[in-house]
Amino acid sequence: MSQNRRSGLMHISTIINRAAIGKNPLYIVVKNWKKITGETIFKVTYPLKIKNETVIVGVKTHAWLQELNMSKQLMLDNIKKFTTKVTDVQFTLDIKKRD
Repeated sequence: MSQNRRSGLMHISTIINRAAIGKNPLYIVVKNWKKITGETIFKVTYPLKIKNETVIVGVKTHAWLQELNMSKQLMLDNIKKFTTKVTDVQFTLDIKKRD
């Protein structure tokens, strides 16, 4: 058990894990995705992973894939408002986008 119910104390590993999650770039991007993209783009995209400081974004349709590739720098600028650990964005067709 990570927390002692009577004393309210938390195990040190739990504290470290929670702190590490909060600094993870993918966690930060996923948590703030709607703020980063706005409502319309949020509905057709999802951050899949970060590889070599690049956010890989799944996109629901070919049309949106093309549109987002043309506005890639704006997306990157918005991401950098939340984390500086990202240097690029790549879009990929992902028709299984989570709703």
